[in-house]
Amino acid sequence: MPDKNPAYFPVGCTLKTFTAHDLSERISWSPDGTRIAGGSNDGTIKILDVESGAVLRSFGTSEPRSLLRRFFATTQLNLTRVETHSVAWSPDGSTIAACLDQKLRAWQVETGEQLWECNLRTTAQLAYSPFGDLIAAACINNSLYLIAAKTGVIVKPLTEPSDAIATVAWLHSSRLLVAGSLDKNILVWDHWNETLKWKLEGHTGGVWSVACSPSQSYLASASSDRTVRLWDLENGVNIAILEGHVKAVKEVSFSSDGRFFASKSADSVRLWRTDTAELLTVLPEHNPSSDFFGLGFHPHTLRLASLGLNENKICIWDLDAKTLLKDVGVSKSTHYSNAKVVLVGDSSVGKTGLALVLTGQPWKKTGSTHGRRVWVLDSQEVETRKGYIQTRETLLWDLAGQPDYRPIHQLHLTEVAIALVVFDSRSQTDPFAGVRHWDRALRQAQRVQSETAPATCKYLVAARVDVGRIGASADRIESLCQELNFDRYFATSAKEGWGIEELLETIRTSINWDALPTVSSTELFQNIKTFLVIE
Repeated sequence: MPDKNPAYFPVGCTLKTFTAHDLSERISWSPDGTRIAGGSNDGTIKILDVESGAVLRSFGTSEPRSLLRRFFATTQLNLTRVETHSVAWSPDGSTIAACLDQKLRAWQVETGEQLWECNLRTTAQLAYSPFGDLIAAACINNSLYLIAAKTGVIVKPLTEPSDAIATVAWLHSSRLLVAGSLDKNILVWDHWNETLKWKLEGHTGGVWSVACSPSQSYLASASSDRTVRLWDLENGVNIAILEGHVKAVKEVSFSSDGRFFASKSADSVRLWRTDTAELLTVLPEHNPSSDFFGLGFHPHTLRLASLGLNENKICIWDLDAKTLLKDVGVSKSTHYSNAKVVLVGDSSVGKTGLALVLTGQPWKKTGSTHGRRVWVLDSQEVETRKGYIQTRETLLWDLAGQPDYRPIHQLHLTEVAIALVVFDSRSQTDPFAGVRHWDRALRQAQRVQSETAPATCKYLVAARVDVGRIGASADRIESLCQELNFDRYFATSAKEGWGIEELLETIRTSINWDALPTVSSTELFQNIKTFLVIE
């Protein structure tokens, strides 16, 4: 029977719990919100009544899963708890599908009759299409399959070079299908045309869960990099990065009205506001193992279910929207966005001297830089259109130009807002030595980024123009800028300060802050970040 939990829980949240009957995988609400289904450790699929906590029906053979677990433990993916019991309800609630005994099966809910089975193994997650005619199956054998919901026949695989597909979700009333993979990418498929619409990149760890908002405006993704990312589904742009979890984030879910979404890791369940990416509250849960799932919003009301593996219980959180949307001071969020400006060019062309004066330091004669240095070029606080204060930092990366460093520094040319390609104006023989190399490196970095990532602004910069006339004519410089699509050309002297203010102002006004993701973090995380960022 459900019981009121006397332990502390946040303002605006009330809690009841009931035994989970050894459920161990992702849980799924029935379309009417009266039942929860999930895979159990005894080898069955169980349907639980939300009000009483009773088991209404079980499907399967009740065979232990030790053999399956040994199988997954020996794979190179090291997945000790892959969702072999993934469960999905049909939109009308009459049918339930699950991966059981390494086969995909479907049952009629009321009678318990098995309708069909499909030899599709190692399924990580299932999702019925909005119209109930198809089932999408994310598989750890690197494929995404579409299955006819009435017959269990594989209609077609959707393939793309990728690691294991760990999660899948449909856009509501749409032909688009979203899949998250363990190679850090999110794939958005148009299944009617069998084409990949977007490949969303940004996570630095595997993507374990994706969820689409009811309005189809937002996509949330959860990753082993301990962050949640929020994406604009109109154009595929990453609009927010949410920090706070200290362990891999394994599950994410939107509320039925789209105003909230929740994320779950071994350390906690966190509730976020969708429009501002503000952390609203932290729901206390303790799961010592990171290999767990089990989170989902009620399909119609503001209720959140979470599977607590450590205590073998299901927590049902009833949330009060008015209270949550007030500033209750649970964990004040900070918002910041970073723009990356890189200084590239061959060794000894004057990059470090230029970096010093651009960051407000006095010019001094310097030797060749080794490795890289990062300075804060500019920092300001602005009020966004959504009404919160955002810190905007422009970071200047000075990358060493020696040939030995080139392969390493090319790895730092992604997510660059502005690139300053510096050449030595003193050279009479080949003043543009290295310019073409760095232009190719920047183009290559742009190609491997997400197609929806903003383009990098490129400026050609002549340094040390105070030591003599530039070793190239104005026509030659103009021709190079047109050939390589540089946005502007600047002649500068760090020693004399020539051209510095113009270059600085251009950098400030050229950054498209609206195209850069906003990081939402707690004050504690922000203080740690500030402490660790040392010149």
